Amino acid sequence: LHLDTRLYQGENPGAIQNLDIRRARIDLQGRIHRRFTFRIQPELAGAPYIRNAWADWEFGRSLHLRWGQMKVPFSSSWLTRDNNVNFVERGSASPVHPFFDRGFTLWGELLDGTVTYNLGGYTGVGTEVDVPSGDVDSGKEWAARLFLRPFLNWDDSVLRGLIFVLGSTWQGESVPAN
Repeated sequence: LHLDTRLYQGENPGAIQNLDIRRARIDLQGRIHRRFTFRIQPELAGAPYIRNAWADWEFGRSLHLRWGQMKVPFSSSWLTRDNNVNFVERGSASPVHPFFDRGFTLWGELLDGTVTYNLGGYTGVGTEVDVPSGDVDSGKEWAARLFLRPFLNWDDSVLRGLIFVLGSTWQGESVPAN
């Protein structure tokens, strides 16, 4: 739960005083057996909607298949959970890609975690709040991200946290579906 409040006392008796509920979320995550994980996370502030609703099947550390509604693997800044950012809002108010979208992602870790890859296909319309009618065209969005952490396994190295990220998205011209 994240709140934003404005309270003025004394000098401005007519000033607007309010309490905004910025985020109100319930986050349900779990693991069934050893290889199947899931997450369901509704946003309850403002107009309620589903942020995350996905399932992940782990074939091995190097290959996972995740499907449902999730963060699009493009910007590395969106990997940080909301509770761990320094400010209530993130740096960019309108990113160049949807925050969340429906589709699938193949992902995994290689070379003892020093390389992480994500490849996914998405509807390109975001959540049901973004486009209530759902997928309205035949165009799909493809996204890829590659993380390189070359010093991750070096003990006591100042470079251990250094990360190189390469990300890209592709989407053809939107063509209405019949």
